[in-house]
Amino acid sequence: AMQEECLTLAREAGDVQIIAVLTYNLGLTAVMTGEYERAEAVYEEAQELFWEVGDRDLAALANNRLGFLALSRDDPDRAEELCAGAIRELHERARIPGLDFALDVLAGVAAARGEIRRAARLWGAAAATREVNNIPWLPEEREMIELYIDAARSLLDEATWHEEREKGRSMTLDQAVSYALE
Repeated sequence: AMQEECLTLAREAGDVQIIAVLTYNLGLTAVMTGEYERAEAVYEEAQELFWEVGDRDLAALANNRLGFLALSRDDPDRAEELCAGAIRELHERARIPGLDFALDVLAGVAAARGEIRRAARLWGAAAATREVNNIPWLPEEREMIELYIDAARSLLDEATWHEEREKGRSMTLDQAVSYALE
């Protein structure tokens, strides 16, 4: 309710950047409460507003969230399209925060397609990206992704899972981005 009230005040003030950020935050709240349809509509609105104000970084982060939502409704092609676009945008601009979540979602895409070894590598690359760059794994992102990791992990023997994950962890960021976009 407080977020909605803040958004109303921002709309009254006409501050598009603040409206976009608050809208994005409402999307996260909707995801965390399982309201995925609402979250999608809210993230699409936030994304449009970010483009309107020229905030390419936050537009890319909205793409990541929309990619996760596509994955959650079993649309890996759309998830891949959205997150690959986010990775290209963030990497081109040397913006590392957000790349980790895009890698996480693309790992989920690989898992959904039965490419479990690729998924393990991408999750390894995402973990390494967070570690090397001191990016915390946000609890809400962890909660969204761990279900996919656990399901994929159960499909490989432990040794193979760790071997593939370590291959991903040993990639440089440029290698991880190239691998994710293959």
